Amino acid sequence: MTSVIPEGSQASPGTVTGPQAAEERHAAVYRPTTVTTSRIRRTAILVGVLAAAAMLARLFLGGTVGMADNYDGHRLTCQLDVIVHDPDTRAAFEYVSTRYDEHKWYGEVCGSGGEVYASTARYLLLAAKTLTPLFGYAGALDLRVLGVLCALLFGAATALLYVALPLRTWLRGLVTVLLAAATLDSVVALYFISPLNESAAVVGLVFTLAMMFRVVRGPQARWGDLLGLTFCALFTVLAKTQMATVVIAVLPVMLLRGVKLPWRKKLPEPSGDGGLSRAVRGAVRRLPAIALALVLAASTGAYASAKPTWFQEMYNYHQVFVEMLPHSPTPEQDLVELGLPPRFVEHTGTRLNGSGLTWSQDYRIFYDQVDTPQLMGFYARHPERLIGMADRGMVGMINGRASYLGNYPEGTGNAPYAKDCRVCLISGAYHLAKPVRWIVFPLLWGGSLGLGLWIATRRRINPGLRGTGVVLASVTLATLAQFWAVMFSDGSNDLDKHMVFAWYGTALLPGLLLAALVALEQAARPVSGLAGVPGQPGTVPAKSGARPQLPSPAQEGPHAGSGA
Repeated sequence: MTSVIPEGSQASPGTVTGPQAAEERHAAVYRPTTVTTSRIRRTAILVGVLAAAAMLARLFLGGTVGMADNYDGHRLTCQLDVIVHDPDTRAAFEYVSTRYDEHKWYGEVCGSGGEVYASTARYLLLAAKTLTPLFGYAGALDLRVLGVLCALLFGAATALLYVALPLRTWLRGLVTVLLAAATLDSVVALYFISPLNESAAVVGLVFTLAMMFRVVRGPQARWGDLLGLTFCALFTVLAKTQMATVVIAVLPVMLLRGVKLPWRKKLPEPSGDGGLSRAVRGAVRRLPAIALALVLAASTGAYASAKPTWFQEMYNYHQVFVEMLPHSPTPEQDLVELGLPPRFVEHTGTRLNGSGLTWSQDYRIFYDQVDTPQLMGFYARHPERLIGMADRGMVGMINGRASYLGNYPEGTGNAPYAKDCRVCLISGAYHLAKPVRWIVFPLLWGGSLGLGLWIATRRRINPGLRGTGVVLASVTLATLAQFWAVMFSDGSNDLDKHMVFAWYGTALLPGLLLAALVALEQAARPVSGLAGVPGQPGTVPAKSGARPQLPSPAQEGPHAGSGA
């Protein structure tokens, strides 16, 4: 590395000065030493192994647990030419079926209403099918192999998260444990042994969170980290249309820092000290991040537009007859305001696939009249309805999982629809907070968003620590967006199951809050510097053998910094 000297000292031949020197001084302070990096990586391997072992134990120790299929999983398993072993319609929801046999599907019986259902979860299931013979299980596919695969991926993601956190070692470990606990909880982990596409979404979310911390950990984002974040976010978004809200968390992180370009030293320095020159330089260095952000946004939009057409039809129906009318003081007037006959009130509480309206000629009236903009306009004219929607949403989020789906295989001595609660620390806390949900959850969401934004805007804090605020605020915004996306789509229909990702995002906030608070504490400490360095307020003599700590490049002159 090129030598870097304090300001005010005489530069020796070969020493770099100016903006590059400022950034190297900053890097010399905040970059871990070789010894420290090696120790962190060794510890990360141990953390990953322990995380994978903990997930395997909670899935298999004492008997296999998972999530029964509500027939949504069939949209994926049929693409692998498999069928559940000894299918029993009566027991399908009551118990978990792990074994699938070879079977060739044709036509509309595979997919989603005759349309191909695309999801990255298919690749996890395909990998599990390929590995099933190696585990010695009977059948073509055994979901217990999927559980092992997801547990290993969870361990790898947890190790990556541990390395990426910009905190001291023991606090880094504590934050990692809190974040991992959200995935280990019975509300989330049981999807790892299930044909449902939530398994891929959860795995993708853990990797995405780790990559978000990697991108914001320094004054500049690295190409590799940005590509990794883009891939993880795409994998998550393409697992389930419901996951489009992940983009809200990822885009601010991608665009936060300038990108460390391989040809950076060849870029000419902008002339003058004006803000316009710095802004242009920052924009140029963000061009790669902007390009990747556009790819992510465009892919998300294309995936959402390619979803089966009847999904939106179902959302509109359930929004009116399951969410709006059952909780309305004037249901007939609501129907008239939507342009529908008041007699439709007799269908209140019905679902699309089991309604008499669906099979009558009157359904064409509903189909032609009601659309999403009209429904959003209705709620804009009646904002008081949002209070009740928020309360129902919080209750559904607290429940976290569908009551009609069992968690144990048949023949294990467990009752139909029995629920696993081996690891219910966070979900138990949620239920304790239920009577005061209007205090606990708004305070948690509002406090996380406010603290995150405040830390993110503190220019005097080192970029890695400031990045914890960006991640905290971004995850909070994405969680709130997920909450309301559920309420404005399928509404109260299957609400407990659909709220799992709002549950998950909220469960991550305590760990992210701790990381942000620790970042503040570290930033408030006196800065250690080299003795005799002039012009460095707030510095104290460094201990013998300690690395110096200096202000960020943003404080060292108008040209310093990286456009971050």
